[in-house]
Amino acid sequence: MNFKTIIYSDELWCKVRNYAESCSWGAGKALANAMDNNGFNDWERVIVALDNEKICGYCTVSKTDCIPDVDYTPYIGFMFVGEEYRGNRLSQQLIHNIY
Repeated sequence: MNFKTIIYSDELWCKVRNYAESCSWGAGKALANAMDNNGFNDWERVIVALDNEKICGYCTVSKTDCIPDVDYTPYIGFMFVGEEYRGNRLSQQLIHNIY
């Protein structure tokens, strides 16, 4: 399993965006929309898990989230692991590979 931290200019960006839009989790469409509109600034990133070339899951790290009036940052959001990769602690590995 490989982990990559990607930004808008990375070649994987569109592939991850398409995967998010078509994944089984409804919030994937919101991530795809944010990726379309370059909704990531400064140090915000998408972290993707890859099994060879196949996307297995993703998460984001960002300054803000939809929770108002909090003083802490960053947020880990949009955590998703593909069904066939669940049960292998992939979410934990994604978090450990944020930076």
